Amino acid sequence: MMLVINKPDPVLPGVDTLTVYTTNGLDIWQTPNKVPFLNNPPQGNPDQGEMWEIPIASLPMTAYIEVVRQSQALKDMYVKAQYGDFADQIPITGIWVSPGGVSAGQTQDELLQSFPDLDPALQNYFPRGTGVLPTSLTPNYYAGTTNAISFQWHVMPLRGPNDGTWENDNIFFDATRQMALRVWYKPTPDGVWTMAPQAWNNSSGTWYKDWPVKVEYANDDPPYDIDSSKQVTAQGNIYSADEPTVQLDNSANWNELQYKLNAREFVRVEIDAGSRVSGNGWNYSRGSDYVQWHSEIWCVPDALDATMWARRTGDNLHNEIGTGDYIDLGQPTE
Repeated sequence: MMLVINKPDPVLPGVDTLTVYTTNGLDIWQTPNKVPFLNNPPQGNPDQGEMWEIPIASLPMTAYIEVVRQSQALKDMYVKAQYGDFADQIPITGIWVSPGGVSAGQTQDELLQSFPDLDPALQNYFPRGTGVLPTSLTPNYYAGTTNAISFQWHVMPLRGPNDGTWENDNIFFDATRQMALRVWYKPTPDGVWTMAPQAWNNSSGTWYKDWPVKVEYANDDPPYDIDSSKQVTAQGNIYSADEPTVQLDNSANWNELQYKLNAREFVRVEIDAGSRVSGNGWNYSRGSDYVQWHSEIWCVPDALDATMWARRTGDNLHNEIGTGDYIDLGQPTE
């Protein structure tokens, strides 16, 4: 947070310093990338609070406030400027979003029992539940071979029944994702596994994706935003979801296909945005830890129609979705 400290008006006779106080949980820096003040630095530390006596002759000046702890209640920290008998105080809330439960192997009923405040739109996102799902040959939205996963996030601090909503305070949350993906295919039974090139990416599907170069840059956040909560629930939760899918079409008559990805889920916090904004990009501030996860789908031609893909059966090791260590994308699984 940028803090602009102006010269008092009027300047009081004999009062040559203005004092800035911070509660514990806050730290004062000279620059936004956390360069400390070398001349006349603040005294104290963020664990106990800081005090900073500033000569009036050096004002105005700009400082930056870092929040280093999560608030236990709204506005439980502050920065205070004291000049003579006059004072000005700014309340501060340290927002943090903690990972909650993960669903990667439940029926829809079990999912709703685990996440009872799941958004209605996301409830419809999982008509078949989560985990490794059977191939659907029905040509509709759910057609194809799909793995499904859902994440719960706890927004802290909790708001009381009379505190209003985060959104009414012009604070918005967007669960988003970074991803790396590779597709490997074998054109014939005795053929060599080949990695699909990035040039094959089009509006119908993604064959190749690298991790973003920029830290916290989202590269798998659909602009239509059907896979994450649009607002915080009354219980203080938001949710995100994904369904990695191999589409049905195998008109190329390949013999096998592996669809492998690694991802990390996180939540961005938007302050004074006017309205919630989502989508790919490098926007707002990350307000959570990362949650690592992976998905692997291994397909073979459908037994009744070789022009359509179906999940390979009898080998669950290479049909999976869940959190934890990343899988090796650089080679096909044998």
